[in-house]
Amino acid sequence: MIDRDTGTITFDEPPVVITADLTRDRFLAEPWAASAKDHVVNEPWHSWSLPDDCVSGEIRFGVTLFFHEQSLHSVNLFVVDEQFGTSWSDWSEDKERARADAGDAWLKMSLGRKRSFGWGSVGSHYDPKSAFASINVLYGSSGEV
Repeated sequence: MIDRDTGTITFDEPPVVITADLTRDRFLAEPWAASAKDHVVNEPWHSWSLPDDCVSGEIRFGVTLFFHEQSLHSVNLFVVDEQFGTSWSDWSEDKERARADAGDAWLKMSLGRKRSFGWGSVGSHYDPKSAFASINVLYGSSGEV
């Protein structure tokens, strides 16, 4: 769930709470981040992917957190479900667009139709260049997602 007033992302299992003011050092000290894997390292930018899916309601998400220096810049979420494929060998654009639709439905349940807030913005996209659908939570005034 994403709190529309604060931008806090909360997962039921494992019990993960990502706040808009999460710093890199606090993230690295969290038990749920202990086995996070480097995603992209290009200092002062650094991102980590959580090794386990995170569950919100009945939906499983893959989660990647992006930091600029100490500040949380954004969080990328993607719906994980076998119906959307489990590898590139069973990928299709239709499945990926269905993943985007599932993410959109979750966002609508969490936030309604609003996508810009005082804490940042949220977008859900299918990117044909990367052949991937995801939800992007952007913190601060860095612009629209």
